[in-house]
Amino acid sequence: MMERTIGNLTEEMKQPSQPFTNLSQRGVRRAQVNALKAMIPSLVKDSADPRGSQDIGGGYILLFAKDETMRTLRGAAATAVREYMHQVTREDLTNWVPQVRRWARLRLPTGQIARSAWKEKLKPLQKIRMSRNVRVRARNLLMLSY
Repeated sequence: MMERTIGNLTEEMKQPSQPFTNLSQRGVRRAQVNALKAMIPSLVKDSADPRGSQDIGGGYILLFAKDETMRTLRGAAATAVREYMHQVTREDLTNWVPQVRRWARLRLPTGQIARSAWKEKLKPLQKIRMSRNVRVRARNLLMLSY
């Protein structure tokens, strides 16, 4: 984070003849703007959701890329979706065949981005993002995503 801030400040520098003076002025200006934004939140514009995204409620937003076509679920995945939908709707879904569309990323209410294995597995190992793992706990079942 610190390296990014230093990089941004050096990009903003206008007078290369006095770099330290200019850098300190940029730092002071950034601190003043941040203080104003903290004191008067209405100054901060709400950023629009990215093009092609889909808000699914609760602060969750599906982000591109996405599958062009719906995919039919089979086996254990279909059973899990069927059971979940039965709990939600209380309808008999015994003969229902669930179809899904894969999305590459999900923005969480915290602002973090969860990435799907579908797109990440297409990348070379050096470019895969592995800074965090996701842990899901449901009814004494613990699943780890890598």
